[in-house]
Order: sequence, then C-alpha cells, then structure tokens
Amino acid sequence: MFHLYLFMLSISFDICQGGQVHDVTQLCLEQKSLRKDALKIQFGLEDFRLHYWSYDVQSQQVSWGTDLLRLLGGSEDSFRNIDDAFALVHEEDAPVVRELFARCVEQGIPYSVDMRMWFAALQKTVWVNSRAHAHLDHLGRVQKVTGLITNVTERKVHIL
Repeated sequence: MFHLYLFMLSISFDICQGGQVHDVTQLCLEQKSLRKDALKIQFGLEDFRLHYWSYDVQSQQVSWGTDLLRLLGGSEDSFRNIDDAFALVHEEDAPVVRELFARCVEQGIPYSVDMRMWFAALQKTVWVNSRAHAHLDHLGRVQKVTGLITNVTERKVHIL
C-alpha cells in the first residue's frame, strides 16, 4: 500500500497488479473507526465487569476476553477446549450449565444461568451469571455462541 500525504490529509492508494490504482482511503478510515469502536467496547465491558467469551462450533474452540483470561489464571492458549472451560465450573453447577450450553449449540436457544466458577487470580470460587446467544448462518445453523460472564457474588451472598 502506498500512502500519499497532501496538505496534512492522508490519502491511501493500493496499486494492484496491472498498474491500476485504487483509492482505499475510505476503507482505511472505516478500519480505524472499527478499531476505536472495539477499544470502546472493551473498556465498557471492563467498566461494568462484563467478561466476554465465544465458542466456534466448527473448530470447537473457546476464545476468552483478555480480562477474563487474567481472572481465570490462563494465557491466550488456555481453556481453548470446551471441556477445559467446563472444568472451571463448580461440579454441582456443571451438569446444568453443560445442558444449557448444548441446547444453545444444537438448537440456538439462548440462556442465562447463575453458577460458581473458579477464578485462579482471586484464588477463590466466584458466583457469576453467564449469558449466551447463538449466531446462526443463512440456513439457521448455529455457527458461533457468544457470551458474557458477570460477577454476581455480592448479590448471591445477600440472597443466600
């Protein structure tokens, strides 16, 4: 990509094979805007103590937000397998959570559940609410499940 600067304006050109020049300035501006939006969302999630995760149905891999990984005591490669992720859920809560997750993956049914989860960084089990939503392809098949985890320990302590 070739960048041409004129009068403090940034205009970007992409020179393709065959010598054609295409103005990709708008694309670059949109990408910059998307990066800013992603940062705002990340900081917003952290402000409200919401922790993001996603599950890719085809690869069967789990991805975690960096703040959640830190609380779980893992690295980017940690807990990628769904069974590793379920190992973090309290043994009494795991069967219900597994069933809800399976229905979400297989039938696209969203869920919200309170459960106990081990947070290694805090060295304790924490009550969380996990909400999940299925993303479908054009044929109605579940491609991805995304979710948010929120620490609800204070609320649960007052109820219990």
